[in-house]
Amino acid sequence: MTGVLRWAIPSARYGARLAALAAEAGVPVVPARPWPDVLPRVIAAVERSSRANAV
Repeated sequence: MTGVLRWAIPSARYGARLAALAAEAGVPVVPARPWPDVLPRVIAAVERSSRANAV
C-alpha cells in the first residue's frame, strides 16, 4: 500500500463515521468536495435542517 493510501483510507472511513454520527444527531452534513460549491451546499443543508426541525 502506498503512503497516501495508508492514511487516506482510514481517514475516509473515519470521516464517514463522523458524518453518520452527525446526521443521526440532526446536524447538517455535506461532502467536503468539490470545494467551489461548498458554501451553497452548506447553506442548503442548514435550510433543509431548519425546515425539518420546524415541523
